[in-house]
Amino acid sequence: MSQVQRTRDGLSLSGVVDVRCVADLREAIEAVMVVIPTDMARERGADLRLDVRRVAALDAAALALLVSTHRRLADRGGRLVLD
Repeated sequence: MSQVQRTRDGLSLSGVVDVRCVADLREAIEAVMVVIPTDMARERGADLRLDVRRVAALDAAALALLVSTHRRLADRGGRLVLD
């Protein structure tokens, strides 16, 4: 089971991030991404930081979510930053 917590500049993940919790992680990512409007993100870039230092494992579903999040942020001029 994983835990997702909001931080000052993104999210902190811990535990096993797998298909059982991808929906919760997607919801948390969406909540963070909504904060910065698209036009503003393109002007100054919008990075989303994920603290993954306490993650024990990621499965293919979680990895696919991270890749799609990276692509969406790149389209908006931002980056997905894994710490």
